[in-house]
Amino acid sequence: MQTRKILNFLYNDASTQKKRQFEEEIKNNSELKNELELQKEIDKAISNEIKVDSFRDRLNNIHDSHINKREGRILNLQNKWYWAAASITIFSGTAIYSIKNHFQSTDKLYQNYYEKWEPSFVTRGAESEALYKNIADEFEAGNYEKVK
Repeated sequence: MQTRKILNFLYNDASTQKKRQFEEEIKNNSELKNELELQKEIDKAISNEIKVDSFRDRLNNIHDSHINKREGRILNLQNKWYWAAASITIFSGTAIYSIKNHFQSTDKLYQNYYEKWEPSFVTRGAESEALYKNIADEFEAGNYEKVK
């Protein structure tokens, strides 16, 4: 019975005389006053919940419209792991192809860069042999200053 009185008071369903009686009763009855406060908090929470539900519905609508736009795309990036594996495979294949075609085998290197070395012959003259003998003699005698 108390709950019915409180709801009628909160939703203005009671007559003016009953409202006054209820207000007087609230002043005298602390338990009724506490129940009224509790009912007000419940109503506030319910109204907030309704706002949250409408907000959640709006978010879901936005999400659904965004998902529908994504389905029309040519490439769907849902599975990023498959795309990563494909790109690694393409990169590896390109690297192997480049390495294989740009590096030459040892036979090709030999053909391209080998030059036959021909030694140059130096003939000594009489002067150079005398000079060499003179340096050797000075060295053996210990005259290192002269050999420099």
